[in-house]
Amino acid sequence: MSCALALVFGIAGPSQAATRAEALAAIERNARGAHSDAVLVMHDRETLLELKPAAGARSPRAD
Repeated sequence: MSCALALVFGIAGPSQAATRAEALAAIERNARGAHSDAVLVMHDRETLLELKPAAGARSPRAD
């Protein structure tokens, strides 16, 4: 039974990672497409995605 349980966790783990990666990629695409000033995505105090404006870049909203 422990082998079957390990197999289930082994299968579930990568699919969750792919889902997380896909979600973060979608957030990044949308943030860049919307010209967001900055984006920070955290989970359990771990930074998953952080987008900052490029050095010297001006925000289109600053005008």
